[in-house]
Amino acid sequence: MHFFKSLIISFVLILFVTKANSSIYIVDNYAFTTSVKKIKISKKKVIEEIKKKSLNDFLKSITTNSDHSNINKINNYQEFIQVFIVKNEYKQNNDYKIISKIEFDQVKINTFLKDKNIKYINFKSNPILLIILKKQNNNLEIWPTDNLDWKKESHNLLNVFLLNGDLTDIKLISEIDPKTYQLARFDNITANYGVRDFIFVLFDYDLVGQKENVFVRSQFNELKSSNRFSISSFDNLEVNQFYEKLVKI
Repeated sequence: MHFFKSLIISFVLILFVTKANSSIYIVDNYAFTTSVKKIKISKKKVIEEIKKKSLNDFLKSITTNSDHSNINKINNYQEFIQVFIVKNEYKQNNDYKIISKIEFDQVKINTFLKDKNIKYINFKSNPILLIILKKQNNNLEIWPTDNLDWKKESHNLLNVFLLNGDLTDIKLISEIDPKTYQLARFDNITANYGVRDFIFVLFDYDLVGQKENVFVRSQFNELKSSNRFSISSFDNLEVNQFYEKLVKI
C-alpha cells in the first residue's frame, strides 16, 4: 500500500499551505496491545513502553521515512510528553489493550527536529470526505462503518469524516457507473458537504479470489489519483487491516 505514503509526501511538499494546527500534537485514542502477563509483572513498565512507542509513531507520522531514519533512539522521551491519560483498558484472551490520550510538547518537538535539521509536517489537512461503497450484483451500497477500528483509533494527519448516508447521498451514489466506477460529477457529492477533497473506496464483491477487488480514488486540492488493490476476503479483520494501511501516514 505504498500509494498513500507517496500521496502524503506530495501533500507535504506541495499542498500544506494552511495555518499551523497544534491539534496534531494531541493524539487521542492511541491503541497499544501488550500481553496480560506483562501487565501482571509491571503495568508501570508497559506504560513507559506506550510512551516510547507513541513518541516514535508520532515522529514517524510527521516526517518522511528517510528523515525519520535519521532520528536516533530518544532516551529522554518523557520530556516530550505533556499529558498522558489512560482512557480505557480491557483484556482480549491473552492480550491486554490500552487506549490512551497523549499530548506532546509542541515547542520541544519543534526545537528537537529543527536542531537536527529534519523537515516535518506542522499542519493538518482540510476536511476530507470518505466515501465507502460496496458493489454486489451490479448494485452500489454504502459500506457499513460501525465496526471499523481505524475510525475510532486513527492518529494520522488526515482530517477524515464519513458520509451521512441520507437520501441525497443515495441519489448521488446511484449516478455512479457500477461497471467503470466513474461519476460524471463527483463534486456534487463533495459540494453537498461543503468540501472539495475526498477519498472514494469501493469494495467489489462481484470479483473473487486475489483479484483487484478494491478501487480507490482520491482528490486533494486538485491532485487526483486512482488505484486498485487486492484483499482476499471482506471480513472485518481484513477490511480493518486494509484501512490501517490506507490512512496511516
